[in-house]
Amino acid sequence: MSVSICRLTMLRFRTTCRSLGPLGHDLVPLMDLIDALWLPAHFVLPSALKLAWEFVPREEVPWETHRGRLLEPRFCTQSRLMSAWNIIQLQDGERSSQPLLCLKLDWQSRTVHVLRGLLLYDWQVKPEAEGIVDGDEVPTWQRERVGSVDLANFDLLDDLRDELVCLLWQAVVGASRLPLTSVQAPHPLFSFGELHYLYREELQIDMRDPAAQTPMRDLSELLRVAAAQNMGWTERAKVLEFTLRATPMTDIPDLASACSQWGGGTLARLLRRMFNDVSLSPYDDFVSKTLRFVACLVDADALTLENEIDFLAHLLRQNYRHLLAYDLVVFHHRGANYPDALLLEEVLPRYLDRLTRTDSACHRGRLMALTQGCLMVHRYRDHAVPDAPTSQGENARVLPHDQPRVPAEQIEQPHLRTRLLFSGWDWKHALGDSGAKLIRTAISFLDRDRVLELGKAVFIDRPFGQGKTPLEDDQTLLLAHEAFSLALANSYLHRWRRLFRELDLALTDAEEALLKPRNLDELGVVGLGLQDFAAPSRPVPSLADAARVSGDFVVLRTLPGSVEKFQRHYATLPGLRETQLAKPRIIARIVGDSESVLALFDDDLVKIAQFEVDASKGFQGRAGLEFPLAGFIVKNDD
Repeated sequence: MSVSICRLTMLRFRTTCRSLGPLGHDLVPLMDLIDALWLPAHFVLPSALKLAWEFVPREEVPWETHRGRLLEPRFCTQSRLMSAWNIIQLQDGERSSQPLLCLKLDWQSRTVHVLRGLLLYDWQVKPEAEGIVDGDEVPTWQRERVGSVDLANFDLLDDLRDELVCLLWQAVVGASRLPLTSVQAPHPLFSFGELHYLYREELQIDMRDPAAQTPMRDLSELLRVAAAQNMGWTERAKVLEFTLRATPMTDIPDLASACSQWGGGTLARLLRRMFNDVSLSPYDDFVSKTLRFVACLVDADALTLENEIDFLAHLLRQNYRHLLAYDLVVFHHRGANYPDALLLEEVLPRYLDRLTRTDSACHRGRLMALTQGCLMVHRYRDHAVPDAPTSQGENARVLPHDQPRVPAEQIEQPHLRTRLLFSGWDWKHALGDSGAKLIRTAISFLDRDRVLELGKAVFIDRPFGQGKTPLEDDQTLLLAHEAFSLALANSYLHRWRRLFRELDLALTDAEEALLKPRNLDELGVVGLGLQDFAAPSRPVPSLADAARVSGDFVVLRTLPGSVEKFQRHYATLPGLRETQLAKPRIIARIVGDSESVLALFDDDLVKIAQFEVDASKGFQGRAGLEFPLAGFIVKNDD
């Protein structure tokens, strides 16, 4: 039996107070709204970047989509009549051939599109000579559609404003914390601290005022303005990230002094959220700046040494769980994109230094974070990587400041790589007597929970995009799951013993016994095996990825943050009792009788509900997430 689900309640990117009234059919208020969102004062330009704002009332735009993707103008066979709000980049007296950012209003379909322009290396064929076809890679501006808004789905200008603010923000910072496609990755100008978008609610003034027509150039003004905005933690974390990227290393102490008034609790939460959402590729001095920033906050008594240690321990634990799930050899373009390894190289020595300064160094969790960092270094030491971390897609981007490109053959052919990770790492020098003593102390704490930590990984999953075409961007709910592999846990116990041999340290019989291989019954692991989960029908991250690393992974739970988002966005599913939705342990796509199906499992791993996406009416984006317009279908076992 199946039950149709009603349309989902609208979400908000920001909670705003000022009402703008109904949308209606008159497009004049809509155009006034777009004018207000497009004010230069909403943009942050701390560098010498030169931009020009322009409005084109009517233009014929080449416009055609294929499998959900907007085609480049040269491939379009159709066009649309639109109004356009453009931001053009000016460089060496020339205008970019595509807008850096663009908002287009399609009059006929009553749709608003948000686009961005990227400068990419594009292969252009040379004229044929003597029967040989040759070509060159030429920097070319190309457009990407960040999102489209159908006005028919909005009754209030307030909700439309909120959605357009979100899309403009995503056009700059990226559309996902997991950038697997180009549009999900941050714009290069954001990554290099040159461009940010921060909607300023206080600019409800006469748009002719010079204050509204001037971009923010001063980072101290950005921090002041951001403090006054009604923003969520994710948007605030992006402000901090951009400020760190745009601030020279020599000015980091001044930035820390300016931020110290925020309070330790707020700073600690922002730092964690920032790294949970950050994209570290391309890899520059952002991590170094952040570590310096945190140290300066400790010097200013805005954070304690304990706060710094816990933050660094969090980075090491998250790094370990990520690399345990997404092995550099299996994923990351066979190790071509390795910013997590570079982060580990910077964080681990600093963490060891800080840990030896405190009397509470024997805290079990802190010692485990140190050990996990060391074991991951041991795992990837001398692993061959390209000259710089990158992917094929990122390497096609023209980056600011004439950043050098990685030779394509290093990405495609691992045997041509010459850089070795942690090649100069000397364990005796890196750990010293104090570090070796701490890792030895950690052995004495190897209880069940610590062994479980050695085999725990976090896998991500997009199970709600069923019905989308294979190449279509997917902004449906991203879930994170905690899984355990006994094989990996035992392999890292063995690696721990190897590390002590390299330190020329003998293990006692008691320590050898603690480092012996374990079994599932001894550890009391309870979860669902990978055979229960379905592989996706399209190229998206899923729990099926775990089998590429180790076939014995057991999924323990869906992480609390993902469960909370599921409850907040989908808790109105009819046919399910509140007790079933109260606290599902696992939310995943599983193998069904004839095809895959979404399912909820309780704490006893009993399936309490199953349902499926109804993609018959397509998907609607809202506040950075996509939902099926027709909702879902709940499938009952009877």
